[in-house]
Amino acid sequence: MESVECRHCGGLNYCKNGFRGKHQLYKCLNCLRCFVPKRDQKGYEASKLLAIILYGSGKASYRYLSKLFNVCPATVMNWIKSFSERINVSKPDASITEIEIDEMWHFIESKKTNCGSLKRLIEQAERRLLGLQADETLKLLRNYTRK
Repeated sequence: MESVECRHCGGLNYCKNGFRGKHQLYKCLNCLRCFVPKRDQKGYEASKLLAIILYGSGKASYRYLSKLFNVCPATVMNWIKSFSERINVSKPDASITEIEIDEMWHFIESKKTNCGSLKRLIEQAERRLLGLQADETLKLLRNYTRK
């Protein structure tokens, strides 16, 4: 049996006291307070780090990460916010007055399309679906006319 210790006094003298959601609730017999055992801190920290890496690389959103780690989106936001507060951001030198950025494209009032890069893919999928629909309709008509 795993060892459960009280979150409040650290005591090992406890009894089961129902459930809170899906988690077993315990009552400490030393301080008479109810508690849920602590999460596995190693696994919890690894989840937080993975969430921060995925979010920082631009591969995942708060909602996706919350579903992935089975936590609330606000929890993911707090993980990332607390991590970002610990990072030391270097400030540029005050003597720098100009910055040149190569290969930067600006489309100010001259954007050629008003949609994202998936428009072509969506149009191709629509054409395929319309083609399949036409084929199936012709098959049904041929079968109907034969009877």
